[in-house]
This record gives sequence, structure tokens and C-alpha cells, in this order.
Amino acid sequence: MPIRRTRVASRSGVLAAIWLLACVGPFAFAQPADKQSAQYLLDSASSQIRSDPDAGRRQVESALQLLRRAPEPDVEIRARLLLADYYAERDKAAALAQIDDADALLAQSGRPGLAAGVLTSRGRLMQMTGDNDQAAALYERAAEVAQAANDDEMLAEVLLSRGYLRGLRGAYATGLADLMHAQGLFELQKNTQRATSALNNIAIIYNRMGDADEAINIFRRTLETVRAAGLKRDEAAALRNQGDAFQSLQQWESARAAYAASWDLSRLLDYPRGEAYALRGLANCSNAMGDPNGALAQLDHAAQLQQQTPDARL
Repeated sequence: MPIRRTRVASRSGVLAAIWLLACVGPFAFAQPADKQSAQYLLDSASSQIRSDPDAGRRQVESALQLLRRAPEPDVEIRARLLLADYYAERDKAAALAQIDDADALLAQSGRPGLAAGVLTSRGRLMQMTGDNDQAAALYERAAEVAQAANDDEMLAEVLLSRGYLRGLRGAYATGLADLMHAQGLFELQKNTQRATSALNNIAIIYNRMGDADEAINIFRRTLETVRAAGLKRDEAAALRNQGDAFQSLQQWESARAAYAASWDLSRLLDYPRGEAYALRGLANCSNAMGDPNGALAQLDHAAQLQQQTPDARL
């Protein structure tokens, strides 16, 4: 379904400015591909990794096996970046190895803008592991490369990540501007899934700005889209973010329901990072609703799961 931006855009003048994933963001392919090709597998994996991450990873690995027999540097760079996004939530060393492999392939690439994709992926890993200054510098370089190459697909991904980080650091106006620009570029590319990710990030900034009501309205819309597309990982993240907005309004029952639904989906996907964030939210609700012992048990469980992810903020 089309993403409506009218209300969001109309309020940007007052700076009332969204992931995930977490998130980490796969790159879409603009060209159709033969069903036996590596590019076709990656086309499928870019969505699959956001509905069933492990199944998506296996598809990318199958594509890499094909590429060993028939090398295509640009396609392999994309495959490595998809795997880097997968591992960034789970294994820093594995993610860094994929980024380094992609970086080494740039000398063989026929598309200069892919260098921006490598920089963005490295920045996301730095952000995940707590080095926000380095991440910000990498995003700036990535934006310059994408703009110089006139590569709007790569630019949209850079803006999505940079906008989220700016919002996280309190630069709400510039963060919102980046995310709106990214959303518009994704819409022009007819990439509804990534446009929805940008809109979800916009809602997160609204909540941080104190407009939780508008954030909840946006999350309802993004949840409709990701559910219709079967993107269960994205649904888990949107539910968790919605829970944060309900928590801001001290609507504890609604927040608990959203966090519980996120936790259920994350467990179904064997997604420890998503589980840990949902449990942290549930602990906040338990504490606010008079159950501190329950909150401590939920936090203990979340702390155990946190050992399975390099996420420094968690």
C-alpha cells in the first residue's frame, strides 16, 4: 500500500520529527533476474532476511556459492553487505569480515556508488557497537560518495541510517530531514518496504520529541504494511517501538501488549536481540504496574540474551 506522508511532512516546520533493526537494511535490486541466478536469490533474500533472518542468510550463502563459479563483483558486494547486516545484530567479528570482503571487491566494481554502501554498512556496525562518532563520520563520507556517483539507491540507505543516528543524538530537525528524503527516494524506487522503514524511524523521532500520539498513529500504519508483506522481523521491531510510545504516555496495559507481541515474534524467529529489547520493555511495564520482582526476572532474562548480540545500547 502507498505510504502517506502528508501529516508527517506538514509538521516538519515545528521540528516534531525512525530502527531496527535492525536494522539494518538490505539493498533492493532494480533489474529482473533469472530464477537460477545469484541476483535472483539476493532479490528474494533481501525480503526473506526481514521475515525469517536465518532463512534469508541461507539464501545469501547459496548466492555466494553460485558466485564462486561465475563471479559478479557488484552482486557479491551486495551479498556481503546483506550478510554484514545479518551478523551486525549477532556477531561483530563476522559482520566486519563481510564488510572487509565487500570493501576488497570495490576495485573490481563497475558501480562507484557501491562504495557508499560499504561505508554505510561499516557505519551501522560502529553504531551497533557504540561508536557513534565513527558511525557519523562514515555516514557523512557515504553520503558524499553516493551523491557524487548520482546513486539514489545508495543515498537513500545512507540517509536512512544517518537520519536515525541524528535522531538518537538529539538532532531531531536534521534527522527528520534525512528520513523524509530517504522515504521519498525509496518511494520513487517503488521500494515500499524500505519507505516503510524510513516512516517507522520518523515515528521514533516523534516519540523522542514528545509527540507519542502521532508516533502511535504512524506505527499503526507501518504495522499494517509489514504484516501484509509478511515481514515478521520488521513487525517485531515496530511493535517494540509502539510499546515505547505507549510507555511514554504511561498507557501500561497497551505498552505491555505491544512488547509481549514483539517478544512472541522474536522468539518465533529465534532473534535474541529482539527478545532482549522486548523483555526490557516488559520489565519497565512490570515495574510501573507494581511488580518489581517480575521486572527483575525479565531484566535477568534480557541480560542473558544480550550476551548474544554486540548491541552496546542494549
